[in-house]
Amino acid sequence: MGITKALDLHDQLPWENQHYFVRELVRGKYLLENSDFKAGYKLLERGLLEGLGNAKFPGYHLSQQTINNAIEQLGFREHRDYLFDLIRLLPATTGLSLNSWVDQTNQALKVANKDLVLKVKKTRSNLRITDIFGMETHGSFNFPFTLGTIHSVKGKTFEAVLLMVGKKAGNKSNYTTMLVHGCKEGEQEELRNIYVGITRPRKVLILAVPNEYLGAWKTFMTQRAVK
Repeated sequence: MGITKALDLHDQLPWENQHYFVRELVRGKYLLENSDFKAGYKLLERGLLEGLGNAKFPGYHLSQQTINNAIEQLGFREHRDYLFDLIRLLPATTGLSLNSWVDQTNQALKVANKDLVLKVKKTRSNLRITDIFGMETHGSFNFPFTLGTIHSVKGKTFEAVLLMVGKKAGNKSNYTTMLVHGCKEGEQEELRNIYVGITRPRKVLILAVPNEYLGAWKTFMTQRAVK
């Protein structure tokens, strides 16, 4: 039951494909405003640089090495000043819904002639930012985690990963059909995405699947055990 609720929640995420940097931006701005300066700055740095890269090269993924190279080439102080010039353009998150914050941010970026446009799923983002990220600044919930899709974590690594897999792969066949009978033409990419997900953690992987498909997944994972 818990897994089903989590999957339902995941389906309602407001983040657009190839625009996951928006989550880093709004989360970073929220944390910066709530005194978590280090985490907020790091998220804003990644979000801004990835967003600017994505504007030129859709699907662009920013690595930590790329950030390090940018700092080395520009100089630490100049890099920091460049980022804060961009951060100052971002509106405060207090009292705003995600929709409103994105609209205000896009307007500010347009006025400043910045080649960066933020996108979210409008029908799923009429939530206050504090309701989305508020638990990260309160007591026992203040621990680092990332919630996203497989596409949003490509190229990244984590200490532990909980990968939640539903019944179907988008509009493709059921996962169990692929596991037991093989993939139809054009479906192999869906299992490759699963591979991307299960190879993200350094130490702990938990794969959560619907109970009725547990046997098929166990057989599949046993036959193709990740070394």
